[in-house]
Amino acid sequence: MTILNNLIYIKKNHYAIKWDEVSKIKEFDILSKTEQNPLWHSEIWVHHHTKMVVENAIKLFNDTSKLSYVMIVSALFHDIGKGACTYFNEEKGTWSSPNHAEIGAKITEELLKDEDEDLIEIICWFVRNHMKPLELYDSKRPIKDLLKLSNTSPNVRFCTIENLFKLKQCDCNGSKMKVYDGWKEKLDFLKNVAIKYKCYNKPYDL
Repeated sequence: MTILNNLIYIKKNHYAIKWDEVSKIKEFDILSKTEQNPLWHSEIWVHHHTKMVVENAIKLFNDTSKLSYVMIVSALFHDIGKGACTYFNEEKGTWSSPNHAEIGAKITEELLKDEDEDLIEIICWFVRNHMKPLELYDSKRPIKDLLKLSNTSPNVRFCTIENLFKLKQCDCNGSKMKVYDGWKEKLDFLKNVAIKYKCYNKPYDL
């Protein structure tokens, strides 16, 4: 039995997570003790945040399709890197998790090593890039960077800007922000850019 077969099951025509099994994995267990910046995460613990992100993903991808499976697994793993890199930043006076997306992709690849190779690549793409949507908005060249990101897709069926934005939507909805940062409007702006340049559902045609 692979790790995902032990963590995910079908419940009333949609996927669900066996959280008791998730907590047995040390890379996930540490998330119950890993704090976050309370300005963006007043839920504090990464484990709590992860559960809320997964719950939002299940609501959005509420069936037993392969796409729903991919997105719910991606939601489960999206912040797994925080357990390995979070520290209290004395200068900023809060918790910081630098490069957690890239670190998380490496941890995900190792944990899923017995899964189908294509599935590993897909999940790691989402984990590695889940911070990119809002980073793109603040980029000096958002359009060029958005088009470039669309061309990193390892699987044009699942790894699209549309699905990445939906994962970010679940991520933000699963965060109890003390101050709203305008993420909905930012994603809508970038969505319209992606649609205009025809890379919302497929790689940009260079």
